[in-house]
Amino acid sequence: MKKILFLFAHQDDEMSALPLIDKHIINCDDVYIFFVTSGTFDGETSIIRNNESSLCLTKIGVKAKNIFFIGSRHKICDKQLANELERARHVLHEELAPIGHFDKVYALAWEGGHADHDAVNLLAHDIVLNYQFVSDKKVYQIYFYNAYIPCGLVRIRLLFNPILLRNIKKYNFNFKQGAKYFGSLFIYKSQSYSLCWMLHSFFYRFLIKRNLYVVVANVRDVFSRPHAGPLNYERGGFYNYEDFDKSSQKFIKKYLQA
Repeated sequence: MKKILFLFAHQDDEMSALPLIDKHIINCDDVYIFFVTSGTFDGETSIIRNNESSLCLTKIGVKAKNIFFIGSRHKICDKQLANELERARHVLHEELAPIGHFDKVYALAWEGGHADHDAVNLLAHDIVLNYQFVSDKKVYQIYFYNAYIPCGLVRIRLLFNPILLRNIKKYNFNFKQGAKYFGSLFIYKSQSYSLCWMLHSFFYRFLIKRNLYVVVANVRDVFSRPHAGPLNYERGGFYNYEDFDKSSQKFIKKYLQA
């Protein structure tokens, strides 16, 4: 039995990784889930969001005791993780220490989708580089959503769109499993607005394609912009890469330099 760590920024980000989490549960691995922000703008605990994530994950088979809402307990605000990297790192290492050894680390991808997702990617790299109890010294990154348009072409927005095609792994699942993952989305009633624009992509991925891509991350990628052109969070108007880079550079140089 292996010990597997998943790092997410917010309650509901696990939607992006349900097939992978389930795969490890089927393999009888011990899966640990860490949510690094509170999922709220003021840092206060959202009982509704915590309960939704707990219900979804325990239905798949994750043990309740292995789900950690560290962002809620330490009041790390949504959309502020880039400014809280040092504190989040301290909390993570402190919480991981009693658990001990991990075999594999998954995190949201460096893709410019949400600034907090990219910040979680930095924390995952720090763990595999500096936390002594990790066997596989790689970050396995999960693409959720981004604004990358390959070859300058206009495309319909689809989730799970890898920017990097190197070191890519594809995981397949059957229709029954895909239907289970798709049905799990309706647990997240508090996120119904967000799900409205994502539902077609989940339907396509979980019920038609029935596969998920995971890319082995290279820490050197975080020293530059995730992709050319406007990033998704820049298009949303709540953050820009220059501010993110300014907030995260000290952390990157301190912990992620080779």
